[in-house]
Amino acid sequence: MGAVPIVRSHNGELSIGGEGEVVEWAVRMRRFETRMLLSNLYATSAPSDEAVRDLADAVVKLHRGAPRLLTSDGAQRIGAIVEELRVAFAAFEGELPSTAIDTFVEHAQVKLRRVRLCLKVRGRRNCVRRCHGDLHLGNIVEIGGKPVLFDGIEFDDEMATIDVLYDLAFLIIDLDVRGYDRSANLLTNRYLKQSVGCLDLYGLQAMSLFLAIRAAIRAMVALQRGHHKDPTAKHEAERYLDRALSYLRPLEPRLIVVGGCSGTGKSTLARGLAPSVGRAPGAIHLNSDVERKGIAGVAEQHRLGPAGYTPEVVARVYQRRQSKATRALRSGYSVVVDATFLQPETRAAIAAVAQRLDVPFTGLWLTVPEPTASQRVQSRRADVSDATADVVAWQFASVRPPTDWITIDAGGPAERAQATARLSVASERP
Repeated sequence: MGAVPIVRSHNGELSIGGEGEVVEWAVRMRRFETRMLLSNLYATSAPSDEAVRDLADAVVKLHRGAPRLLTSDGAQRIGAIVEELRVAFAAFEGELPSTAIDTFVEHAQVKLRRVRLCLKVRGRRNCVRRCHGDLHLGNIVEIGGKPVLFDGIEFDDEMATIDVLYDLAFLIIDLDVRGYDRSANLLTNRYLKQSVGCLDLYGLQAMSLFLAIRAAIRAMVALQRGHHKDPTAKHEAERYLDRALSYLRPLEPRLIVVGGCSGTGKSTLARGLAPSVGRAPGAIHLNSDVERKGIAGVAEQHRLGPAGYTPEVVARVYQRRQSKATRALRSGYSVVVDATFLQPETRAAIAAVAQRLDVPFTGLWLTVPEPTASQRVQSRRADVSDATADVVAWQFASVRPPTDWITIDAGGPAERAQATARLSVASERP
């Protein structure tokens, strides 16, 4: 709230403020309640989707305003951290299985070599910034219903000058290890939706390494705490090291497409399906309505008129969506796309993306009775979709469902449709 002087009066007594010689300065702050730390708020239950969106927005705001460093040593910076971990683990020989430590170091170095060019490009494109540096739930507090980030690394600019996705990775693993995979996935997708172009989608090829390093650091911190007689520390270190290894295991990406008329629950199903698909923190979710609003440069809840649905705009939406899907898949992450896909040619175009990249493809077609779809559309509030009851009626009258996609009845509870979708995707695994 400001700086206040500590003064020495003529009789030698010290006081905060007042008359006398200023001998030091103090920062005046307002204390927050410890129970409002996100690590305490979400100790036993996952955050709401709204809370996760607010959290992602806060991180985006921090990163956008962070000082940027134009550098070519993005890979060297991450490589130095891997080497520091190797040396640090060696000092705790016998505390953790040596095979697990050796495997982590070996796999991390292999992954680093594979993404070296990516990290170099991101360094040259201003993705290395003066970030928070210690971004986990214990360093975020809810004040006035919104997340406030605090206690970033202030004592060492070099330590906190990192790739923005590496900064984000700490928060992702904090949610992931608590079992909040939906929250981790939503956080990642919300962050990526606000990225400019495909640079962060390109950077996803380094995300598994970032996650693994952050988890390994947590393992190391736990080991250090164990030397202070914390009986739970060794188990925690083993858990984090195991998680670090899981992040580095190769996993083939796949493309899943969710289509159907407006009001059939495509976005709801896609959001529910994404966390369980592919490597952590789950699949990248692409939504045509979000892409359309992004092209128009308006908020997601802003309703577009006919100008937002011209053939030219529709073509741009499809092109942008397929470009993002291609980039994410090439980075090793699965993708879930949701859109109406009413025309055979649009379905063929998105399937061709998977074919070109030689990744598995699954098409899911959602069906509900027309009255149900119409009622759902009319009941929406502040939704990204612009569909109306008239649009629903036109779609049901004109659409010809695909015969080569898996049909899912989405007229009941969303959880039932999502369970069916997960089983369908699992049955098609190569």
